[in-house]
Amino acid sequence: AAAGGGGASSKQTQSSSGSSLGSWVQVGAQSQGHGGESGRSGHIVLALDASGSMRCTDVYPGEAASMDRLQAGFLSAVSFVNEHTKLHPHDVFSVLTFSDRVDRVCRARSAGEAIKAMEKVYIRGARGTKFKPALEEAARCLLSTTRQRDGHIVWLSDGKPSDIKSALATFQEYFVQSPKLVGTKFHGIGIGLSVDSFVALQQYVCITGGTFLLSGSNLRSLSKAFSSVSSTITAIRDDASQEASRPSSLGSWVSINEDGGGGANGGAKASAAGDDPATLKSSRQAREVVYEHPELVQSFTAKGGGTLTLSVQRSTFAFDGQVFQRQDFEQREVQRRRRPFMRGGMRLVYGFKDGEAAKNGWLVAKLSRFRDPHCNTVIIAEGHAKSTAVATHYANLFNEKTRKLRDSGKDARAHALSAQLIFVPCYIYRTIESSSKNVQVKANSNEDAEAFAAERYLPGVFLKYNSNNGFVNDNGLLHQSVVQAFLHFSFVESRGNLLVADLQGVAREGEVLLTDPQVLTASASACDAATFGPGDVGLRGMHNCLASHRCGMACKLLGLKPISALLLKRMKMAAAAEAAIVPADADTAGAGAASAHSVSSARSATPAGWDRVQPLSQSASDEQQAGWERLSEYNLTDLAGSEVHSEISASSWVHLLDT
Repeated sequence: AAAGGGGASSKQTQSSSGSSLGSWVQVGAQSQGHGGESGRSGHIVLALDASGSMRCTDVYPGEAASMDRLQAGFLSAVSFVNEHTKLHPHDVFSVLTFSDRVDRVCRARSAGEAIKAMEKVYIRGARGTKFKPALEEAARCLLSTTRQRDGHIVWLSDGKPSDIKSALATFQEYFVQSPKLVGTKFHGIGIGLSVDSFVALQQYVCITGGTFLLSGSNLRSLSKAFSSVSSTITAIRDDASQEASRPSSLGSWVSINEDGGGGANGGAKASAAGDDPATLKSSRQAREVVYEHPELVQSFTAKGGGTLTLSVQRSTFAFDGQVFQRQDFEQREVQRRRRPFMRGGMRLVYGFKDGEAAKNGWLVAKLSRFRDPHCNTVIIAEGHAKSTAVATHYANLFNEKTRKLRDSGKDARAHALSAQLIFVPCYIYRTIESSSKNVQVKANSNEDAEAFAAERYLPGVFLKYNSNNGFVNDNGLLHQSVVQAFLHFSFVESRGNLLVADLQGVAREGEVLLTDPQVLTASASACDAATFGPGDVGLRGMHNCLASHRCGMACKLLGLKPISALLLKRMKMAAAAEAAIVPADADTAGAGAASAHSVSSARSATPAGWDRVQPLSQSASDEQQAGWERLSEYNLTDLAGSEVHSEISASSWVHLLDT
């Protein structure tokens, strides 16, 4: 699954320090927001495959005769430019075509000029397919403008390039390592029916946080794919603008280590990022990694030194609605690739092999993107497994309820609930010893960690339905209504104590295989944050998810009522109050060691002038229940959330190859 959520993935996190979640001290006041970012324009590079295979005449525009892929691609690209500029009139466009060489149609032109240039060009489709020349030209186009613009590359292709290895090296050189182009988003559109042909393109998309769509051989689907890319670009830009313009009223915060030093390297390091200490980047050191091609991740031979052998202790969790039960397995040796092949918002993804956990298949291991010891503890890793355990519990309840509705035959529309939601089990591995060619690897090195999570590999198209902080993918994904209803269901079924978000996975005809969920809790105290990891952004995340949720047919069939405006208002008010308090001595060192732990812990700190009222228990009287019904439909208290939104992407990609 996508590391750290996906994604576009992307989970907004709370900070941590040492073995706990850290200590934060306000060092100054900041009364004005960042501003100035909302007016930024973009530079869109359209890279269109013009190889010989694009001459295949198998795209159907409707009832008319079929057209070749190249013609369909150009028609859709022209329509994309025309429609996109209506929303973003100041964006500029570069257009290039590629086969085993590259030809530039135009560079950094207005929409009108780009469309005229595309209408004049004649390309018949010939030669093979190489990505490297097109990647180099796309980089030159983006670097050609003197004004700083948000870079997006929209890549249309119908198959795998012949230069996968050299193209990946070029991609990393320009779009991972180059300071001027870091942040450029790749968006891929594949013409075809098999995801196997687009492994390289999906990897670019995942690492940069863009979106990938498989259009099939239909002009309408192809046009819709381009439209979805435009929507994704708009969502990413709007999210960045909101974050940049968000006023900061709580001043700057610095991280204080237990020894009194500030930051990871000693010395106080202040952040002017606002009221969320998670935005403090100076205290985290990113791992310096080189990505490998996904086709290598199943290779676990000692030849070439690409594999680490680890001695580990494996654990997993089950949840019964009240407490967690932990299961430990015998110590054993496992194998993991040295280099990651994907990246999420907070984690790197590696090929991984454990013959006991997956006898008939392979897994992916997920390590923090950061080297700091406090980002690689057992507690942080266990948060992922506990989120999966809670999600599995509520999915079982959800599936049982949808099954009864279908079997009852009372509503013919119940067939819309046919998809079963299945969460892939998550395991925690505690590293005991690491070795490769008799070289000891330290736990805080660039390669290893004290603990990491692992899950079964999922083949197929990987879709992100929503995030942990308000993003909802509205691009008509398979089983969209059912998956979005599950977020709503978990909130109601838990009586407002939590909800399960960041839903992503592989959708099939009768099921959705979901991975890497994030539990958000209404009582996100230090203890709860340790329970579900730094991705539990608590009440503000719950508010944002519920505010973005729109009830569909599945919600209606399940009897889930729309979230009331009054409830959202109360959550927003409580969010502002909660943000005013940052615990100074959160002690969570032992939270992950317990074999059983309740999810409904109370907050240890209450903002001055506010009363903290816990959600009603199941044993509350009818009179009490009725009183709370007048405030909201779900017997909730002054829950909270904020207007802060995390960076999002419309799709996260990790599991790419069929077994």
